[in-house]
Amino acid sequence: MAITSLATFVELLGDGRRVLFGNGGPNLVFSDLDGNFGNAPANHFGTVSCVAVSPDGKRVLSGGTDWQLRQWDLTSWQDVGHFAGHTDGVLAATYLTGGERALSVGSDRSVWRWEAKAGKGGAPLVPGWRAGTSSPAPRRPRSPRTAASSPLSATTPGPATAR
Repeated sequence: MAITSLATFVELLGDGRRVLFGNGGPNLVFSDLDGNFGNAPANHFGTVSCVAVSPDGKRVLSGGTDWQLRQWDLTSWQDVGHFAGHTDGVLAATYLTGGERALSVGSDRSVWRWEAKAGKGGAPLVPGWRAGTSSPAPRRPRSPRTAASSPLSATTPGPATAR
């Protein structure tokens, strides 16, 4: 089997002998390090955009342009979790230490936390933060010197200079 399109990501599986990658389609492609290829059905309706392997090497997350985050058992390729919450494509995913939870980031500018071990549930990492709103990070209070200086200095990092 030859790769006929650009590989969009690659991830070494937990056994250290196989790699999993995307090639711009709805499925995953895996290969051993000798070049033997196979397809893994990811059941995405769009392009698979990212994968993450669990710390124990037994599960993999796949995110796609179809707003889906799915979890697979690496031995059987059974779907063991389907996470919905993003309102645009999933760009990246990772398991947290221990593999109990996972995070995903979407084109909708949201970050979600998932109960990966249970294979269900999820919530925005910052409650109440919706796609399209400004950053949830608190703003730094302006110093009197910055407030008195020109409007441009309020957007410039560091202290304002005296004129």
